Amino acid sequence: MIPPYIKSPSPKRFTLVLDLDETLLHYMEGNVSNNANIVSTPNIANSQSDGTLYIRPGADDFLGTLSQHYEIVIFTAAMKDYADWAIEHMNNSKCISHRLYRQHATPSASGFYIKDLSRLGRDLSRTIIVDNIAENFQLQPENGIFIKSWFTDPSDTALFELAPLLVAIAQSPVGDVRDALKLFRQYMLEQMARGVANPTLHLAQNIRQLLDKHYNKISPKQQPRRLAHQKGLYNK
Repeated sequence: MIPPYIKSPSPKRFTLVLDLDETLLHYMEGNVSNNANIVSTPNIANSQSDGTLYIRPGADDFLGTLSQHYEIVIFTAAMKDYADWAIEHMNNSKCISHRLYRQHATPSASGFYIKDLSRLGRDLSRTIIVDNIAENFQLQPENGIFIKSWFTDPSDTALFELAPLLVAIAQSPVGDVRDALKLFRQYMLEQMARGVANPTLHLAQNIRQLLDKHYNKISPKQQPRRLAHQKGLYNK
């Protein structure tokens, strides 16, 4: 039996797996801009040229907030030396419980690095991955949230919009996060079909209502399983 990447038990009920580059930050070679999100311009990973590290707006607050509800795991296709350097420049890097790197991903013929969540050693019904490349979580698409790629735009709000949704899921009676994410996708499609300009507006509140409505429809026979999920007793 292949051992899991993370052998220690999770201190939290849920696990949140986060990509690094273009999801939480962006690294660019050369001194490119005086953007306020720049945190450092050093030589790294034995590179001969200086580079500029940009932190996505809201990234540090995102880590701080979500670490109260989730075990935070960084899963990046980057090499360990660079990834560790970049992570340590984030103010809330201590909120990250585990780090996984390129050697933990599986390269595909299409050039993607596939992140197999089944290798984590965590219950998939309680695991969510956020990545700017959907192909990276193609083995467990029902566990994934696609986030738009970020480079240097200081007006980006993606993490500010995503955080309330993830908090709402963690605080809901959900037994399987895949059910919650399915409701989220259906809600977004319905909003776009209606021509709603900003479907993420009041997203967390609406998703919370959808989750409550969904679980109120559960039959009495399913209630014991639901309660077991909430108490962390059901692992299948």
